Amino acid sequence: MRVLLVEDDKITLDAMKPLIEYICGKEVDTATDGLEALNLAHENEYDVVITDFRMPHIDGVELIERIREFNSKPLFVLTTAHPQEAKNKDYKVFTKPLNTSKLKRLIKKYKGVT
Repeated sequence: MRVLLVEDDKITLDAMKPLIEYICGKEVDTATDGLEALNLAHENEYDVVITDFRMPHIDGVELIERIREFNSKPLFVLTTAHPQEAKNKDYKVFTKPLNTSKLKRLIKKYKGVT
C-alpha cells in the first residue's frame, strides 16, 4: 500500500507522518502543497491520498479532482478544520484534529478491499 500525505503546515505534517506510517505499516510520501503532490501522483501510483483542504497553489479538492483524471483508484481523505466547506460524497472528510481511531478503521477497511 502506497500512501501520499499532503499538508502545508510543517508541524502538522511532522506529527501526522509517523501516525499514518504506523496505521499503514508503510513509509509515507509527503508533499507540502498541491502542485508538489500532483507531481508525485504523476510519478507514483498511490492507494491512499490524504490531503489538507486549504493549501497554496492547488487546494485539496482540486488536487483530488486532478488526480482522478489519471488515477481513480486511491482512497481519498480530505483533512480540514472547516468541514462545512468540504462536504462531498466522493471522498472522506476528516476534521482536524484527526480522529486517529476512525482513520485507522477506514484505512484498514480499504486495505481489506484492495
